[in-house]
Amino acid sequence: MITKPTQADKWVPGSSVLVSWRNTESDAAIPGLISIELFEGEDSKNMKKVTTIAENYKASNKQFPYSVPTDLPMSSHYSIRITESNNSQQHYSGFFAVLSDIPAQQPNRTYTQMTSRKTYEPKTTTMSKETSEPITEETSNSRRKQRQGDDTPSINFADTPSSGHQKTTTVVKTLVIPLFVFFLAYF
Repeated sequence: MITKPTQADKWVPGSSVLVSWRNTESDAAIPGLISIELFEGEDSKNMKKVTTIAENYKASNKQFPYSVPTDLPMSSHYSIRITESNNSQQHYSGFFAVLSDIPAQQPNRTYTQMTSRKTYEPKTTTMSKETSEPITEETSNSRRKQRQGDDTPSINFADTPSSGHQKTTTVVKTLVIPLFVFFLAYF
């Protein structure tokens, strides 16, 4: 009786496999010499011989190491036949597969995720009631940076008091704009 390969086995061309057997009546070795052959076909009564794996091999060894040919076609209907030297008995394995299209080792792959970040700078325009000229946040920020020498983000809130002088309040190191930009970039 053939113990290897089994129906769960999948041979890969170029790999080494083990064909093994034992006596059907006991664990004693099959006497004499055997031949080991590879067959293929969906119908167990009409299989075709693919190759002879070994001839006149000592049955008492109970196993044979085999290098699967690299050009063996893919199929899920392969079977091993062991024939005793006196041709008194033939033993077949169950069907097993040869997977020609699966390489023995997959290459390592590295994936890199590309991200794009956009920075948005809000601009606020305030109109002066007296002159009707626009006062932009960009203009007032650049003036303030010249005075302060600071690159800290800020927001200007402008209003025109009744006395005609423009009053500007600055909020320094605000978290509102960076959080807004973060949510725009990542969500």
